[in-house]
Amino acid sequence: MTIEEILNKQINELLMMFKSHPGVFLTEDDVRNHLSHLLFPFFNKVITSKDGKTSMPLHSEVRWYGKEQDRHERSDLVLIDVKDLRVDSYGRFLLPSKGYGFNNFYAAIEIKLRRGKYSPNNNRWLSMLENDVEKLKFLENGVQNKYNPLLYLIALDKKEDISNELKRTTNSGVVKVFYKYGR
Repeated sequence: MTIEEILNKQINELLMMFKSHPGVFLTEDDVRNHLSHLLFPFFNKVITSKDGKTSMPLHSEVRWYGKEQDRHERSDLVLIDVKDLRVDSYGRFLLPSKGYGFNNFYAAIEIKLRRGKYSPNNNRWLSMLENDVEKLKFLENGVQNKYNPLLYLIALDKKEDISNELKRTTNSGVVKVFYKYGR
């Protein structure tokens, strides 16, 4: 299976779990942990990095600096090219404060969970999702990468089904949006 086929299959598995058992997902971290658990069997191979260290492709809370080092966003889950990863010093260049650096990645996933009654109203929720789509679109050209990255937004909603509005506002063509309503 390709990376895209694996991601699509496992994300759909997550969506089915949410639809059947929304109470399992109390926080966005829960969603990320469950998706990581589903992806881990496919992306747990230890690979040697550019500086001779070892790592795996699947990582969470990855910070993006951008080509100009002017961005500081994070992505919930990222599949990186470990062969390009640097976790030690890189010649005379210092690594960012996080202690790692890479240019090439295969996929980035943003996760949003709207919990219920006291969660953002529909307009605010759509705005938050649109912001994540824009952040993901930035990754397509705003960071160095030799791959055509797969960009995903997963939005799980316990408050109200807004699937029709979501299709109109987040249709970017670049970011694949997975949305599921469940109570």
